[in-house]
Amino acid sequence: MRSPENPWHCRSMPLPVSKSQVAKLGERLVTGRATGADWNLYAEVLDAYDQNTTSVRAAIDAVDWSAVLGRPIDLAVTARTKTLGTLLDKLMRTPAVKLPAIRDISGVRIVGDLVLSEQDVVANHLIDLFECQDAKPVDRRAEPMSGYRALHIVIVSDGLPVEVQIRTELQALWADLYERLADTWGRQIRYGEAPLPGPDGSVELRAAAVSALQALSVDQFAAFEHLRDIAHRVIALVPDTELGPVEVDQEKLDKLVEQSRDLQQQGDEVHAQLKERLSKLAEIFDSLA
Repeated sequence: MRSPENPWHCRSMPLPVSKSQVAKLGERLVTGRATGADWNLYAEVLDAYDQNTTSVRAAIDAVDWSAVLGRPIDLAVTARTKTLGTLLDKLMRTPAVKLPAIRDISGVRIVGDLVLSEQDVVANHLIDLFECQDAKPVDRRAEPMSGYRALHIVIVSDGLPVEVQIRTELQALWADLYERLADTWGRQIRYGEAPLPGPDGSVELRAAAVSALQALSVDQFAAFEHLRDIAHRVIALVPDTELGPVEVDQEKLDKLVEQSRDLQQQGDEVHAQLKERLSKLAEIFDSLA
């Protein structure tokens, strides 16, 4: 039970039937044996997930993230429920996973000009907010999937999971571009498989583009975000450090802070350049579609 101090109150609804019945419904949908009654039940099930998604998103939207992170920041919070097509694709791709066990039917996305350590702060705040101390974040920054990097955490509300994706701006822009490619070149590229053949019947050019885009995320973007995070943490830490009786070379300390601020400023400039580079890459890939 949530403590009275916690302002979040779930307004979602439970599933209309048991999870075992939902699992059997998923099997009938995948095999094409669904009846009219099954489609009506599917609509009811989806409505439960929709309301769950809306409830969790509203709670996240209500958070004063500037207060949580200790600096002015604007985070974009969006939500979606999986479409029938992507849901069936997932069920067919992983037949051992049944419909009720899919944790990202409901999804909420948080995007902003975050550094890596701030993504962790956001995740930890969500764990406290939704009182899900057993939740284990999935860190795709440490273990990218086909180039995809982000931090995920699953919130359980009324027994239904909601996957919350926490992304930096670069991670979000990259993921959006890769998803656009998957929509035209085949969703299998999200799972490490080759893209569909191009107009000339060849996959080589598309495969090379996909590989280059993955390397851009895993190598260049990851390294840049790591350095940017270091600069942010040094600047945030030094003014609040209680030095006490410890002797400190103030000149060296001031120089460290100055270098970190310079690095942060340069990082902001590179950050803008990388975002522009992704925009241009999107135009190039659109021409190859």
